Amino acid sequence: LIVGTPVPSTLALWVAAGTLVVKLIVSRVELAIARDVASQAVQADARDNLADVFSSLAVIVGVVGARLGQPRLDGLAGVVIAGLILWTAVQIAAAASHELLDHNLDPALLARVRAEAERTPQVRAVLGVTGRAHGSDMLVEISIEVDPQMPVGVAAQIADTVRRNLYHAIPEIGDASVELNTDHVARLRRRLR
Repeated sequence: LIVGTPVPSTLALWVAAGTLVVKLIVSRVELAIARDVASQAVQADARDNLADVFSSLAVIVGVVGARLGQPRLDGLAGVVIAGLILWTAVQIAAAASHELLDHNLDPALLARVRAEAERTPQVRAVLGVTGRAHGSDMLVEISIEVDPQMPVGVAAQIADTVRRNLYHAIPEIGDASVELNTDHVARLRRRLR
């Protein structure tokens, strides 16, 4: 940056141009695949290839500038490339940590899960709903309240019905765990009478 660099050869220009074209094609294909399969890993690789496209552009500008008598542009292009690499790393790390730390699902989706479970006959209440993204699937855990006098087999059928209804109404759910709870307070009150 201070004294400039020796003038790069035209080979560097052609390699950068070739890399730009290849990486642009690869990143577009990977972004399409990432959208189809909802994969964080493929999306991260697509972002990395897109950063390579911008890096190649910076190299082209630096080489052309150096060949036109501005040798400091080559060093400036290196700084731009380093910045792009850091920016891409931060984006990938933020997206990955969001998924790896089991961040809870969107409140609107959790509200849809709750509403769907509450529509199921014989479900007295939905006591809790939580969920997280796992790859392309959403994992949901729900706790429902049923009549404490109900036979276990019937309660299990209600839980299965809730699970099936959730899969049907919200297709993005990959797995649903339905926990049965009874109204322990009401049962205790009846005993104390």
